Amino acid sequence: MDLLKKIDHKIAITPRPGSYNKDTRWSNPDLDPVPKEQRTWRMRDLTFYWMSDALAGGSWSTGASLITLGFTARTAIPIAFCSYFLVSLPSALTGRIGTFTYTPFPVNIRASFGPWGSVVPILARMIIGLIWMFVQTYLGGTYVTILLSGIWPSYNKIPNTLPASAGIESKELLSVFIFWCIQSPLVIMPVRKLRYLFLVKGIIVPICYFGIFIWAMIATKGGDTPYIRGRSTGSGWAVLQAINALAGGASAVETNAADFSRYMKHGSGNFWQILWIPITNTLPIVVATLATGAAQAKYGVYEWNAADLFLLWDNRAVQVFCSAAFILSNIGINISANAV
Repeated sequence: MDLLKKIDHKIAITPRPGSYNKDTRWSNPDLDPVPKEQRTWRMRDLTFYWMSDALAGGSWSTGASLITLGFTARTAIPIAFCSYFLVSLPSALTGRIGTFTYTPFPVNIRASFGPWGSVVPILARMIIGLIWMFVQTYLGGTYVTILLSGIWPSYNKIPNTLPASAGIESKELLSVFIFWCIQSPLVIMPVRKLRYLFLVKGIIVPICYFGIFIWAMIATKGGDTPYIRGRSTGSGWAVLQAINALAGGASAVETNAADFSRYMKHGSGNFWQILWIPITNTLPIVVATLATGAAQAKYGVYEWNAADLFLLWDNRAVQVFCSAAFILSNIGINISANAV
């Protein structure tokens, strides 16, 4: 027990009082308005933030699953753009609050629910963030497995000591732990410095997506497959289902857009989100639907999970690069959409 107390004493974070209230639950450096010298974000930084949120394994799977609803790539893409345009409007409005007050979501929500009533929506947002953090961390673990197996094939031969009821193998659990160890130091970065991480992801991950796009075009000889250019069989209800899946998956970040927009140097750049959100979020849907259609045409299987698609390829170097890029992408979305 003494050992646990010592560990707790070492890792405990002492709350710092804010500028407006001695009680740290109402005012602290994380809740107070961002000082002027820390408002360093520009429009491009907010664009890279949305790219970080869009380019991830979960978004890929959602987009690729549209093929299974009876849509071809050319019909799924406009559905995705319209869905994310609907997301961009409230995101720009809530982001405007951040550029005006320079305060985060937990403070802004007090205007509607009051100081104590705001605990309910804050808890709801926290629970959603935790659930998606677990999902994206697990997906990140699958990419770690592919990465390490591509470098050291013996990693794929680690014996499984877990029962079948666990729903996960030993190597997969180890991969999730490795992903968590890589992710944890980055999660504690100050928000104002995250723009550098988003910049790196905004350069590396799109290169990977472009490579997959080229593969899909080559595999289908320019998209010459009914899964890409054919006639859609999705019904009107399927369209609504697709919009609900796409817009609903991004709806959580609508509420806390001010968490990042409050770091903007000029508030006018906030409304560019109306343009960049549908563009940056539709791009991975484009690649995912094309790649899924290409996999069906070439291998005869629907692979809506990017990790399963990578395993279809027989080039280990490509598997390693793509899985490394998707590891970075999942770390980025866990920070941008779930941790902050």
